[in-house]
Amino acid sequence: TSSEEDKIATQRAKDFLLGWVLHPLFFGDYPDVMKRIVGKRLPSFTEQESLLVKDSSDFLGVIHYTTMYIADLSSSRRHEDYLSDMSALIILYGNSTL
Repeated sequence: TSSEEDKIATQRAKDFLLGWVLHPLFFGDYPDVMKRIVGKRLPSFTEQESLLVKDSSDFLGVIHYTTMYIADLSSSRRHEDYLSDMSALIILYGNSTL
């Protein structure tokens, strides 16, 4: 939907699905929302590791396989694993191989 909760959940899902890998490569650390939700279960970068990984990629290629809708699940989930931490329902749209 276009609800504020679903918009926030969409950004949170992007942070978990893409930012988990890409944010460290460009900014040297995980997205803030991941650090806040996952807490101590998410490994932290030392300052040296952060400097080493930041800007370490010369090229980013993105392949788009499918479109997804996202719905907020933050009020109904306990945070115990990757999917429950994301607190978002992923709804595949159209033909998908997933």
